[in-house]
Amino acid sequence: MLNIPEYEEGKKYLVVAGCSFTAPTNQWPETNLPNDGTSNSWGEHTADELDMVCINAAFSGVGNNMIMRQVLYTLSRMFEMGYPTSAITVGVMWSGYDRTEIYKHDWEPKIGAKGVPFQPRRPIKDSNGEWIPFNPATVSYIEEQLDSKTPFVKFNPKAREYVEIGKSIYFKTWANEVQRIIHSLQCVMGTQEFLINRNIKYFFHRYVEDCFSEQSEVYQDPEISWISNLINWEKFIPSGEFEWCYENTKTKFIEETRLGWDRKHNIMHPTVIQHKKYAEEMVVPFIKNL
Repeated sequence: MLNIPEYEEGKKYLVVAGCSFTAPTNQWPETNLPNDGTSNSWGEHTADELDMVCINAAFSGVGNNMIMRQVLYTLSRMFEMGYPTSAITVGVMWSGYDRTEIYKHDWEPKIGAKGVPFQPRRPIKDSNGEWIPFNPATVSYIEEQLDSKTPFVKFNPKAREYVEIGKSIYFKTWANEVQRIIHSLQCVMGTQEFLINRNIKYFFHRYVEDCFSEQSEVYQDPEISWISNLINWEKFIPSGEFEWCYENTKTKFIEETRLGWDRKHNIMHPTVIQHKKYAEEMVVPFIKNL
């Protein structure tokens, strides 16, 4: 569970949430620099620039529903601890519209096996269960490796259960693109309205520019457009962090140096230095104009 410091009068606090682009445990330094343990994302760098205290509630691999809940739950704990809303600014980096989670009680059988590339999340104090994240890319990759005669990664055969649940989600209960996009936009709108209601300063941005599939034809569906119209898009920092770093930094992304990926064909994670530049040139100026 997230450690929240005691409130100190006169200090300002930046609450951030998101996926692996935000979670501090998922950040890496430049590969040509010594690893000094620094794991700051855009959130910590932004707080440093503005002399604020960063409270980072992000988890890697999660979807927008859990991101929304992390924001609201973190704020509810801060209210209980006596934080005034005037001392808080919230920044949310939204993730992919096709990500989701399922909830499992502790007494239910565990899903998958050791070594499967997902991590159950237990963010709520005294919770009797955990959240299992799913996204199409992970489900497809695990299935591909399990079916391969020469797998790049040898997963435990028990990981097949995770794949089957994921396929049920993405090909049955959550198969429609419209439904997935609506789900994410409702998370954005719900968070927006809560923050407005509590008179908390906030800003939003995207991990990638098309995280809500706004550039697709399906986004024009009338089931989606009316919800989109209720969202204040002026509160969003333009573009996505990946695209901004792609266009404005010469530094290689993490997967370029560690896995040899081609940046022209893959979404990749910024390094700590890329996060810092993005924070200084995009996030900080945006907050100053709120």
